[in-house]
Amino acid sequence: YWLFLIVPMVVVADTLGLRFAPDPDPATRTGKIALGLLLQWPTIAVVVKRLHDRGISGLWALVALVPIVNLVAAVVVGVLPGSKTDNTYGPPTRTFRRAAL
Repeated sequence: YWLFLIVPMVVVADTLGLRFAPDPDPATRTGKIALGLLLQWPTIAVVVKRLHDRGISGLWALVALVPIVNLVAAVVVGVLPGSKTDNTYGPPTRTFRRAAL
């Protein structure tokens, strides 16, 4: 995952002439922050979708910003299955069926 995030970030930043060293210029700093958020957008979208699969508000994705608590959030988003029935965010994305024996 990080390989697919860091490589485009370095290429785009180099193309725009941005360096990853601390820079006192506010405009350059703002550009770096905007670039980082732009490249994080797909990750944020997937996390919010998974939270909606579990019937949880997407705002809970902000929990990932809290150290230690973000480990629990990673388990909820990455490991636990979504709801088996419709929830306030729509129908389940997976069909839960028992295998025929």
